[in-house]
Amino acid sequence: ISLSTIGASVAYGLYINDSETTTVTQSMISGGDTGVYFSDCKLNTISLSTVTGIGSYGFYGNGAKFNRIMQSYLTGGVDGVNLDVGSNENMVSQSTMVGVAGSGYVVTDAGQNTLTQSYAAGSVDGATVSSGDDNVIDLSTMIGSTHGFYVFGGNSNMVSRSYMWGGSNGAYADSGSVLNTISLSTMISSAVDAAALVLYGGSSNTIVDSY
Repeated sequence: ISLSTIGASVAYGLYINDSETTTVTQSMISGGDTGVYFSDCKLNTISLSTVTGIGSYGFYGNGAKFNRIMQSYLTGGVDGVNLDVGSNENMVSQSTMVGVAGSGYVVTDAGQNTLTQSYAAGSVDGATVSSGDDNVIDLSTMIGSTHGFYVFGGNSNMVSRSYMWGGSNGAYADSGSVLNTISLSTMISSAVDAAALVLYGGSSNTIVDSY
């Protein structure tokens, strides 16, 4: 799919199920609910495109693996990019993600995903990892009205060389978060009565060479 405009007033702009090696490039895709929905598919690519989901998500993946989003702009009524259950080993790079009512970038019950050289902003969190393991965020900016980066029940996730700004907390590691690492990064809270970094109810998390 190249140099195309795809739109739907309801449901999805583009829905791909159980498919491989589809490429979307230099296109504009919008959906009444979700811009692009990948379900149980792998090795697909979105590049140089604008993706909009008015009701829920710019991009939503469920059981989506080994997919790539590059040099694209994704915005959703809730989240910009949402990698849900079983969406493993995907990569988002050099992209902007905006969540109007939620988070810019969300990983839930999924692992080994990479966000790099990207900007994620949301009215709740910039980036959220919930019960996800071994995910990596590198060279990225995360801006949220509540948290820049928020992890809940996630293990062995890594944030490096990144900037996190939150209306409440720059970074927040919540209950059940174990063996996560933040390195070479900056965490900022804009609230006078809140912390730039919060570690709550987790264990063995590491903060190194950071501000």
